Amino acid sequence: IVTMLKDAERSKAPIVKIIEKYLDLYFPFVIMIAAITLFVTSDINRAVAILVLSCPCALVLASPTAMIAALVNAPKYGIMIKNTAFLEILADIDTMVFDKTGTVTFGKLEIEKINPQPGVAINDLLEKASICASGSHHPVSTAIIDYMHNNNIGISVHTGQQEIHGMGVKTEINGIKYYLGRQSWICEDSGLKEVEASNAGNSISVWVATDKQILGQLFFSDKPRPEMKDAINNVRKLGVKHFVLLTGDKKQIGEEIGSKLGFDEVISECIPQDKLDYINKKKDENHKVMFVGDGINDALALKASDCGVAIAHGGSD
Repeated sequence: IVTMLKDAERSKAPIVKIIEKYLDLYFPFVIMIAAITLFVTSDINRAVAILVLSCPCALVLASPTAMIAALVNAPKYGIMIKNTAFLEILADIDTMVFDKTGTVTFGKLEIEKINPQPGVAINDLLEKASICASGSHHPVSTAIIDYMHNNNIGISVHTGQQEIHGMGVKTEINGIKYYLGRQSWICEDSGLKEVEASNAGNSISVWVATDKQILGQLFFSDKPRPEMKDAINNVRKLGVKHFVLLTGDKKQIGEEIGSKLGFDEVISECIPQDKLDYINKKKDENHKVMFVGDGINDALALKASDCGVAIAHGGSD
């Protein structure tokens, strides 16, 4: 962190680079004028006066001073600025794009309903889910492990899980594959046929399966952060015109959260590549875009945006 702060202090905003570019031409010009004045008048005082009056102290010092002041003050509010160039970009931002889970919501999911397939016991469904969840830090996986701890259900801890961003987690034990994630992805990978999904309103849901059968569905709930609506309204007053919510959840959940918090546009069922494509699309339309996210699967969008804001507290390292 200290190294990043030092790099940020050494980095230069675009306006500083422009000033330095023209100063390379400006200073020789001023010195030449002073030399001509000295030659013509033979008065050293006149030559020195020209040097003093032409020195752009305020212009040269204003931008670096403002940048350093921002870098020093930002950590007091828990903000680490990686590069001073972002400070200048902030003034031109017209579109803010937010990830949902863990960013505009608490990201603390809780199991609210368990729906096993006929002939599948609830504890067996949860045990198979824990085989995948024990190797993942995703909020869904954390909620499953917490539920099992709280209900004194044994957890099958394994290593070697493979997390497919935006899709789910899979692993293989003794030749049997286990899945936790989207049903469409599970069926595509395993060759199973999709089963009819239960309707749980606005809940987040994932499926549990082996490569032999679909075992069932788990439903989760997540609450929006109460301060988000005021935050969006305050930023809107600063001149940002368009607020977008991107989420991997189904359309009904995304639109409900989006309408509560005052988003102008909601795009649901996004995988990380979709988020990246949306950012690039807005940039191609000459918008200045800020992306706010909290997870590793937001890394592509964070990097591609004009200014990326990674939520550290409660988010992914």
